[in-house]
Amino acid sequence: WTIKIDGTDYYLSLKNGEDKGKVQIVNRAANFTISNQTNLIRISKGSYSIQLNRSMQKAPYFGSYANTQKDVWLEPVESSSTKTATTLTFPQNSFTFSTTDDLTSFKGQTATLKAGDTELTGKTVTYTKSGDDILTSFDESTGALTLNGEAGTVTITAKFDGTSDDTYSSSTAKYTITVEQVLTDFASLKAAIPSTAKSTATALPFKLKLTDALVTYVSDNKVYVQDATTGVLMYDKNGNGFGLTAGQKYTGYVDVSACWYNGTAEITAWTPAADVVKENNVDIPVKTVTLANLNGSDYSKYECVRVKVENATVTTAYSTAKKATIKQGEETYLIHGEVNGLKVTKDDVYDFVGYPIYWKTAKLDEHQLAVCSQDDIIEKEATSDTLNFIAQDKDEFYYATFSSSKDVVFPHDI
Repeated sequence: WTIKIDGTDYYLSLKNGEDKGKVQIVNRAANFTISNQTNLIRISKGSYSIQLNRSMQKAPYFGSYANTQKDVWLEPVESSSTKTATTLTFPQNSFTFSTTDDLTSFKGQTATLKAGDTELTGKTVTYTKSGDDILTSFDESTGALTLNGEAGTVTITAKFDGTSDDTYSSSTAKYTITVEQVLTDFASLKAAIPSTAKSTATALPFKLKLTDALVTYVSDNKVYVQDATTGVLMYDKNGNGFGLTAGQKYTGYVDVSACWYNGTAEITAWTPAADVVKENNVDIPVKTVTLANLNGSDYSKYECVRVKVENATVTTAYSTAKKATIKQGEETYLIHGEVNGLKVTKDDVYDFVGYPIYWKTAKLDEHQLAVCSQDDIIEKEATSDTLNFIAQDKDEFYYATFSSSKDVVFPHDI
């Protein structure tokens, strides 16, 4: 088979290279293989093929054969061998920025057109863009552009069209601009995790630029870390706590993978940059909150943060499921033991130190305060004293009042 275009000296050529099987019209015969079967015509070169399948029920299908090739298109190649070849080049082939960089100073590049070593002037070079929508403006005549601060990748292509030039042949050049998404805190990380990332297997990579991210708790496979915006749970499937130690503080770039696990955001990989600033033996704070705070609309800022709930009464002691319930005023909450053997006594009053988490499965939908140690359950010391009541008598209604500067617990059998 010899495939010509309109009886001319133009041939159909299939390239085998980084452009993944692009079909070109060229001015010389190319090496390719034709397979002509009963219901199939296939043109192949290397690992790429295009084919026409005539066995389809409704209409023939023309398309690509290689698994890596999704589209097939035609692109003309300069046919005249008498013209002087040209080259277009950009000063740099690629740029990589982050969303935290100052992107206002980057204005794009201008391509240089040459014939051999001679730079050509007065020739028209046009510019096109393709890829993600990360540009605020783009000039097709000069290549000047501005970045909008969004993450993504765009390819800028410069072209000198020699088809209308009697002396010089066509040439193209391209460069890429990549803006990486960099998140600046844990709250932004949680907002960026898509709902489709529901397990370690589907966890997605993120780059963080953290400020004073503090490790507050480390076990074999669980780590709690927090910053000024919120906290996050980290899960190490290898059981070594990512090599972290409670009391370490990180400022700088960290690569992570993250997903949603049963309703809670979870980091599944943690790789600090070589130049990250790490402090050791930092004091670990604890934030005093109420159960009204944890049940309120601001819950997200307390999630996975080390907190203390004071003067909470146990209404249900720990069960075999390592759960207990507490009450503070009219608010109730579930206490979950992160370790076995935690003990509380029903009707006694305690301070609890732990980490608020959200747990949602097919059977459960509950907020919990994860308590990691018996030392984080502080029983309130009970003392007795005499209270002086002031009796009131008004319109045959009798009552008594008292005032106390200390917490007062009334026994149930008073």
